[in-house]
Amino acid sequence: MKPVDQTLFGNERGNCFAACVASILELPIEEVPNFCVDYPEPDDWYGKFRTWCSARGVLAMPVVTEANPAAHALYQWSAEEFPSLPYIVTGETKHGPHCVVYQAGAPIHDPNPRRTKPNEFTELKMVLFLVRAP
Repeated sequence: MKPVDQTLFGNERGNCFAACVASILELPIEEVPNFCVDYPEPDDWYGKFRTWCSARGVLAMPVVTEANPAAHALYQWSAEEFPSLPYIVTGETKHGPHCVVYQAGAPIHDPNPRRTKPNEFTELKMVLFLVRAP
């Protein structure tokens, strides 16, 4: 994991997700589309994201936490079983939606360059694992 900071900010145009993907895949942020903004419909952006990952030999494995009571247990299990695997946590903060890179159940990179203090999620939306295909 190579930390990459977001370059765009705001609920409607921020690229924190792209920065987290770039961090985990160790890519320049310019090589990662701003999926959440370029494709604002949930089904549309995620499909484009999976296609983009697949073309790079990466498997995107989401754990959607909304309306899924087992998601928190799965999230905890994955943190314990794969402690060296970084992953993306998305959710709501007091400042709005945000994404942060986690590892072993703890934040390791907040892509917001201000880093005044780690964002605390008020609601988890998704945990996303990116795994390079063999």
